[in-house]
Amino acid sequence: MEDLLHRKEDRTYTLIPYGKGFYCFDKPSSIHQWFERDGSSDCLKGEPETATLNQALSQSQVHLNSIRPVVWIFFYEMGNGHKEVGRPLAIRLQYERATYLQTLNFAKRPKVKWTCEKFPSKVDYEKAFKKVQEHLSAGDCYQINLTAEFSYRGQEVLDPWDWPRLLWEQKGKRGAYGNITYIQALERSFVSNSPECLFQLEKADGSYWLSSMPIKGTVRLKNHAHFKEAWNELIHCSKNEAELLMITDLLRNDLTHLSGSWAQVRRLKAPLIVPDILHQYSLITTPLKREHSLGEVMASLFPGGSITGAPKKRVCELIREIEKRNRGFYCGSTYIQFRHIAAASINIRSGEFQHKNSFFKYGAGGGITLQSSLEDEYAEMILKTESFFKG
Repeated sequence: MEDLLHRKEDRTYTLIPYGKGFYCFDKPSSIHQWFERDGSSDCLKGEPETATLNQALSQSQVHLNSIRPVVWIFFYEMGNGHKEVGRPLAIRLQYERATYLQTLNFAKRPKVKWTCEKFPSKVDYEKAFKKVQEHLSAGDCYQINLTAEFSYRGQEVLDPWDWPRLLWEQKGKRGAYGNITYIQALERSFVSNSPECLFQLEKADGSYWLSSMPIKGTVRLKNHAHFKEAWNELIHCSKNEAELLMITDLLRNDLTHLSGSWAQVRRLKAPLIVPDILHQYSLITTPLKREHSLGEVMASLFPGGSITGAPKKRVCELIREIEKRNRGFYCGSTYIQFRHIAAASINIRSGEFQHKNSFFKYGAGGGITLQSSLEDEYAEMILKTESFFKG
């Protein structure tokens, strides 16, 4: 552990919760970053890279038993079809070392005072909410995931290893698909405590299965004694049920298109607890007849339906028109491939931290349907933000 914290060479790392501890990947042998219409670069060498993003994705196979850890960070804009010169689309990190850590040194957990610099006002949110409702009423779409940007500035200087201690001191507050990547060359940390899976590859009974677990539906969870009451409220809400069914059907179609076979909804309305929040999610799986490239999988599933809406292509256009900003790392995906892990998150409860000026950009939002209430949706967005900082 001390070697990871204090070594003098490049301190770039990726950390993920796994089992009772963490997997830490470090000693990067390559870090490639791709931009819209502006080529790519090797962040370690500081040189342009010749391979395009499509070429790199087509040459990367989604499989189990990868000997060396590979981490892909996909920005939301990679899949929304909007062209903007110089915008980051993806980062790929190849690591030479993987270490399993039973624990972190939480005794060194920093105390950070955050100053909020940008907070979406209810007035601004209402304007965007009304535009969404207009498109829903016109039949342009069935659901739109409306998000907003928050920004904070830390009053203290944070070490690259402070974020894991801030988020994951308590085991019960570690997102199942959480991930933190610090890239020294960029002086930036990509921080996610995500509970949501975009896709995951598993082997069972001699066959390979690809699954997705979209989350839809949120209620406040006061404490564990309140679970039964909150769960009944969640599963009997017609608005939440409509959201979950729409996105589950969208993901089932995406998986069927990818596999050329069938996709089965194995679980519907399953409970998921995160700090102060109870969610519901579905589990959809499909058998794979052959090995697929990462490009094929991402083309079919990215961006995730739960953070766009339905129908996906049209909704991505509307989101760009209404939000008028780049989501970036938030609502993108982090794909981890190492040994028996081949899984991609949806980067909710996520943000980008610039170490040079202690600036943190965070996003939050939720799915909007015709049944949605302005008051409830705005409150849910704030709840999700509070949940992250309590993690």
